[in-house]
Amino acid sequence: MVLGAFAVCLVASGYYVVTQIVTIPRIRQEVERLPTVSLVELLPQPTATRTVAPTRVTEVRPTPTRIPTMTPVSTSTPTPVATATPTATATPTRRPATATPAFPYAGVELVAPATGTEFAGADQVIMLSWKAAGALGEDEGYGVTLRYQANGQPQTIEAWVRETSWRVPADLHGKLDAARPTVEWSVRVTKGASDGAPLSPASATWSFTWR
Repeated sequence: MVLGAFAVCLVASGYYVVTQIVTIPRIRQEVERLPTVSLVELLPQPTATRTVAPTRVTEVRPTPTRIPTMTPVSTSTPTPVATATPTATATPTRRPATATPAFPYAGVELVAPATGTEFAGADQVIMLSWKAAGALGEDEGYGVTLRYQANGQPQTIEAWVRETSWRVPADLHGKLDAARPTVEWSVRVTKGASDGAPLSPASATWSFTWR
């Protein structure tokens, strides 16, 4: 009995030594020496399927062909020839020509007093003179005309002489306006009287002052 118990103890001790002291620690050391392998690595890995990326097709647009534009050729339009429209020409009305009297004598040429001459005082003797127009006939002479202002109104004195001079009347001095003591005079050849038919153009008009 005791022997049997002892044998059991011996077997148990041997098992302990083998398992705990010799075998298990040794196995642990060997296991620790092994490289660590991940559980994921031990699992079967799916075969990677290579995905082929679709080739991008570049759309090639055809270059539009430019259709040439037909330029219309201008057809020359014939220029219309202007037809001359006859314009009515106004027929000028002929006026009867004014008959220019043909004087037998030329204009009388005055001599004195010249324009701008001044006289002072009522006792002045003023002689008008001119050149002869030619040999006068028996009923032909010189018509002398004086123009002046009296009381603000124009006045006229006429005389007819056959000589080439004439004296201004002395009483003319008292008739002249003091504000305008100017006397204008001219001479022409006339027939029979100062207001008779003119036989020459009127001479130039001269003037003098009588204060």
